[in-house]
Parts: sequence; C-alpha cells; structure tokens
Amino acid sequence: MEGNGFPECHLSPKEGSEEVSTTITTVPLKSEMVENVLEGAGGKQLLEEFFPQTGTTFATLFFGPKGECTIEAAKVTGSVAGEILTDEVGNTEKVELGTPKKESTSWLVNFPAVSISEVWLITGGGAKIAKTELEFGAVAAVLTGTALTLLANTKFEPEPAAKWSPLP
Repeated sequence: MEGNGFPECHLSPKEGSEEVSTTITTVPLKSEMVENVLEGAGGKQLLEEFFPQTGTTFATLFFGPKGECTIEAAKVTGSVAGEILTDEVGNTEKVELGTPKKESTSWLVNFPAVSISEVWLITGGGAKIAKTELEFGAVAAVLTGTALTLLANTKFEPEPAAKWSPLP
C-alpha cells in the first residue's frame, strides 16, 4: 500500500502517538433497522444502519510516527449499513422480513466488501430510499467484517435466559 509516508507511517491509537494500532474507535453511534432496496422499493432483507449520534464524524484516524506521515489525522464521515445475520453455530443466514421468527440472544452484523449504498428507511408513516456512505476525506471508505451484537434489556444488562427477535 502506497501513500501517506508508507512504509514508515502507520495507524496510531491517538494523536501524536508512536504506537502502532490495529483498532479503529468510532464516536458514539446510534443505529436503526432498515431494509434493503430492491427495484426502487423496500426489499425483505433486514439491515442495520449505523451513524454518529451527533454531527457527521464517524471516527477520527490518527497516523504516526510524527513527521513520517503526510497526514497525521483524518476524519471518516457518514454512515454505514450491514446485513443482519442469525447467530447460530453452523447455520448463519440473512434475516428476512416475513419469514418465521428466529429468537436469539445475539445476532451478527455483516459489512460486505461491496458497501450497501442505499437502504429503505421507514419513518413518519412513510418510506424512502436513504443513501449510506463512509468517506475518508473526499474518498469513499469501506468498512468490512462481521460484528457480534449481544441483545440486552433496557438497563443494558444481558439476559441470557431470555430470547429476543428482530422480526415483528
């Protein structure tokens, strides 16, 4: 990978740090359940969209060591959507609306290598297409991987004996 002082420059955990980091910490995020877009309307696949609680900054990336990097800090802005998957050993599948309920104490959120660029948002009694995109400066950024989401009660305490379903 070329640019920004490669190979001496690396991701750092905080501004001015000489340490190497492999972790990116976001600002506090909120999320909402949305659907995929299929032929200009809502599809059946359940998605989760993540965006900053306030403002547009999703995360700030820091690079070091100081003096070796062309860019020492840069903001990632925007929102990102991931696919909701069942969290069953040996049987992970996309959650689709209208199928039988699947109860669980956790689920997976998959962020595919090709970003989900639009979602079907139901709000205020109506529905519309909403764009999702992360940007690093003026360049599109991609978040990939899978996150485990543990479902909790309103006190943010896990309830291992209880099951919860993302489906109505």
